[in-house]
Amino acid sequence: MAKKKTRKVGLIGVRKLPKEELEKLRKSQPSNERVKKHKGKPAGNKQAEGQKKKPVAKTKASAVDPRLGSKKPIALIAEAKPKINKPRFFSPAQELEAIENDKRLEQLIAKLEQGKKITTDEQRFVDEKLARHQQLCKMLGIESVDDVDEEDDDADLLERFEQSDLNEYRK
Repeated sequence: MAKKKTRKVGLIGVRKLPKEELEKLRKSQPSNERVKKHKGKPAGNKQAEGQKKKPVAKTKASAVDPRLGSKKPIALIAEAKPKINKPRFFSPAQELEAIENDKRLEQLIAKLEQGKKITTDEQRFVDEKLARHQQLCKMLGIESVDDVDEEDDDADLLERFEQSDLNEYRK
């Protein structure tokens, strides 16, 4: 047979420590609160420093009030960029020579020949200089190397054709 169940009277809640023991535990354990780092000066410090400091001697250095801002003038309108004066040439031949001796143009053309990329500004610079070079060559009556080679090739072919003996090929 089974035993009869009985009711036990026990603790209903969580047992509390006596106050004395609880205070000892709190003192022995480090606090879990985070210690705040102090950054900078407290609020209103600028005003307090300006008021408590009294200049002893009237000099520029001691008369400066930290509450006042900078007295340096600020330009309200953006300054225009100074225009770069392009060199003026007396003759097209001088300008052509200057374009051919331009170091920047040479470097950019070398980059392009190597297959490297250049910026749009650099590309525009190269295009302008090459276009001006062609204009100057036309003005001076100078033919570019590519045009001369093509004409020579055509002339050579025609000359060889005319000089060849067609009777050799007849049977």
